[in-house]
Amino acid sequence: MAWGVRTIWETYMGWFHLQSSTELYAAQPIEAMGELVQLIGVDVACERAESLVSTDQPVLAVHIAEAILLVEPNHERAAAVMVAAHQALLAQGGDVSFWESGWLRHQIIKWSR
Repeated sequence: MAWGVRTIWETYMGWFHLQSSTELYAAQPIEAMGELVQLIGVDVACERAESLVSTDQPVLAVHIAEAILLVEPNHERAAAVMVAAHQALLAQGGDVSFWESGWLRHQIIKWSR
């Protein structure tokens, strides 16, 4: 249901959500997160992502792991975080929606190198 509500919202409101000036420009949030990962260090960021998975916050863990993988595409620990986080999302009800479960399963396969 949440996906349906978001689809209706996006259809009527468009791409500009009035939350940040950055929405008007090409730079994506993941690029800024990559800069922060470089600043604090990949290992520190990965430790945080691992702790987020273990404290039942897999979506935040995915955000951080994606930023790490932007900086270091072959980072094995970040790939492991991606697998664990997507497995957690699947276990938390991500298997209810056909589209969501398909995406989560695809990501698990993708990051299980």
